[in-house]
Parts: sequence; structure tokens; C-alpha cells
Amino acid sequence: MRNYAFKALPVTCPYRAESNHPLNGWSVISSVFMDSTSVINFGIILGAFIASSSGGLFKPKKFKMGVALASLVGGLLMGYGARLAFGCNIGAYFSGIASFSLHGWIWAIMAIIGTFVALYIRPLFGLSNPNKNDSFC
Repeated sequence: MRNYAFKALPVTCPYRAESNHPLNGWSVISSVFMDSTSVINFGIILGAFIASSSGGLFKPKKFKMGVALASLVGGLLMGYGARLAFGCNIGAYFSGIASFSLHGWIWAIMAIIGTFVALYIRPLFGLSNPNKNDSFC
């Protein structure tokens, strides 16, 4: 008997090998403007830009390379975490805790550990750690 499990699927196929949902491959071959969530996100970004510009709060300035690198690494890690959580990583936490699932509690513990690791490596990117007297709001 032949094993077809390792046969590659073409990109234009609306089916993906790792999922049973028939429309998962559609996002690969369609425009980003066909996805309503992406259009909403672009609108939020554009609206925030217009509001900050009209209020005089948008003032582009030179940024440090360490801040840019930290932002890039943080964004990649958040995107990877969201991908592992099959969407929103915060949603995975809240829905896991609310349903008394073990993965929500594991997420919470790992988030706390990740916070301490992030505070430890901030100086490597030229960023300062918060002071004990800083407010949270």
C-alpha cells in the first residue's frame, strides 16, 4: 500500500495538509484586503495616525538601534506566541482559565516567567528597567 502522507500540496489548493478546514489555504492565495480583520487593523492604524497627527502628538524622531531591535524581537515573539495559540495568545489565556483548562494556567506561569526574562534582558537592548516608584497607570 502506498503512503501519500508526504505528498506536497500545491499552494493554490484551498486545503492545507495540517488542517481539516477547507478555507485555511485561501489566505495564502488571496489579497490581504480580502480579510475583514486585516482591513479593520489597517483602519485602526490609519485612524490612530490621523488622530495623533491632527492633535500634534505625532512627532517622528530618531530612534536607537537597541529599541528597534527590541521591538522587532518582541513583535516576532508575540506573533509566534499567537500562532502557537491558534490566534490571540491573550484569548488562549482567558479562555483557558475560564474553562479551568490546564493550558491556561501553564500560559499564566510562562507569561510571568517571560516577564522576568524580558526585564532581565532589557539592558542588553539599551532600555532601562522600571523603578519601584513608577506608577502602573
